[in-house]
Amino acid sequence: MIVADTDYEAEKISTSLVRLMLGVLTNKMDYMRPPEEPSREIRELIQDPAFQRMFKYAFIGNKETVKRKTQDFLKETGVNELMVVSHIYDHTDRVKSYKLFSEIMNEINQARD
Repeated sequence: MIVADTDYEAEKISTSLVRLMLGVLTNKMDYMRPPEEPSREIRELIQDPAFQRMFKYAFIGNKETVKRKTQDFLKETGVNELMVVSHIYDHTDRVKSYKLFSEIMNEINQARD
């Protein structure tokens, strides 16, 4: 889960995760690197079936995008509890992402009541 102010910003932040996952897939593990501008290469990597399987439940986007994906996931699975992990390079971005996701979950829970 990576939530940012815009879909583009979340996509940019997620490039660190994409590079990390590429290391897992190619057995060339490395430290998490700072995010970079989303390149054509990164966008193509994400479309690879192996990435698609790993990112199936990776909700990346702005608040509305992630809220929609979370609502769909909750409806699909019927779960009543989530464990959220965010592989985000910058601590400030990571804290902000968790804060925004907390707001999303509060909105979802209020709508259920």
